[in-house]
Amino acid sequence: MYEEHIRAAARSMAENMQRSPVPMYGKGLRLPDKGAVIGLLKEIRRLVFPAYYGDPELMTLLAEDYTALLLERIEGQLTRQIALALPEEQEQRAPMLAREVVEALPGVQRLLLTDLDYTLAPKAVRRPDDALRQWIDGLKGAGITVMIVSNNRSGVRVTEFCGDLGIGYQGHAGKPSPKGLRAAMERTGADPAHTAMLGDKLLTDMLAAHRAGVRAWMVEPLGGPVGLWNHVLHLLQRPFKRACPYKCQKNPGENTK
Repeated sequence: MYEEHIRAAARSMAENMQRSPVPMYGKGLRLPDKGAVIGLLKEIRRLVFPAYYGDPELMTLLAEDYTALLLERIEGQLTRQIALALPEEQEQRAPMLAREVVEALPGVQRLLLTDLDYTLAPKAVRRPDDALRQWIDGLKGAGITVMIVSNNRSGVRVTEFCGDLGIGYQGHAGKPSPKGLRAAMERTGADPAHTAMLGDKLLTDMLAAHRAGVRAWMVEPLGGPVGLWNHVLHLLQRPFKRACPYKCQKNPGENTK
């Protein structure tokens, strides 16, 4: 009925399902509530980015009290959803697992690595605008370190740009090589699990992030690609972008929903 390669792949995947510590196939599966998980992610967003997503009424509290309130909410919601995902005989592990997540949250995204040209500003722009300054200030306010990791060879422009924003700079990164990202993490004491790369090019920024083992966030190029090489890079990545469901943010200073 099925060709042998189909049958072999199906057999292998069925074995994976059987070996999984969490039930993956069958009737009456215990699964987290999708709506509750989405709500939980929104709570974490309020916690990590209060300047943009925080509750104005709650933000009348002291920062520590605001954070403690949200952490308590998150831990409670997370415990309930983890318990639903575990086999009944392992439900008692849920509080411990939720606590581990909460204890790790202060270190989440301590370092955000970002490209400069076409990501934070068009290539011809020498100074950050107000929207970008506010966005960077919001990240700093959330305890996130921002550093530009760029292949740009114009050290003067990048140094001035970073100086205006009060952020660090790792130049001559050689992306898609991961060496620039690794150097930035070493300088700031961050690790790949708590680092993300923001960029506009699949074949340099995103590939470097993947090779360095960090999260990769892709945006549309600000001002559009300029120069033959940049047009070629963006043309090559177009089919891959169409194949991937994602939302692009044209300006890092603008909120997305």
